[in-house]
Amino acid sequence: MKKLLIVFVAMLGLVLAACNGQTKEETPEKPGVETPGETTQTPEETQTPEEAPEISKSVIEKAVTSTKDNMMIEDATAEVKDNTVNLFVTVSDASIDMKYAEQTGEEFANLLASNYAEENASASKLWDMYDLTITIGTDKDNPVIKGSKTTDADKIKW
Repeated sequence: MKKLLIVFVAMLGLVLAACNGQTKEETPEKPGVETPGETTQTPEETQTPEEAPEISKSVIEKAVTSTKDNMMIEDATAEVKDNTVNLFVTVSDASIDMKYAEQTGEEFANLLASNYAEENASASKLWDMYDLTITIGTDKDNPVIKGSKTTDADKIKW
């Protein structure tokens, strides 16, 4: 009987560890990645930037702080102007791998969207309301790679 109980507790622990406690609502959104079974919103269902809640400084600061934890990144900034969110990441070396640079920019955008969703649970997805530009470079005058996504696009175009 004890062996059966130990096996049951071990299996229960594995199931709980695999679930990780995240529900669909808590999973951070990725620009350009649609969840299976999820339907794309029609233009009537999306909020315009005028209706969208403002992206708070705390949301931006959390995303910037997390992005700057990467050793290759010297600085990260996010700026909201009209209906566009501009992300800029300063890297220490211009010879950064392009795939890694794209991944870094996408992670920054995902962090911002995730933090925004936590603060504005009733709002539409961030990238359905705001256009996005991402610049990775050694400074603002020397971009290594640029990407952008409009509200009607499915993914970031590099």
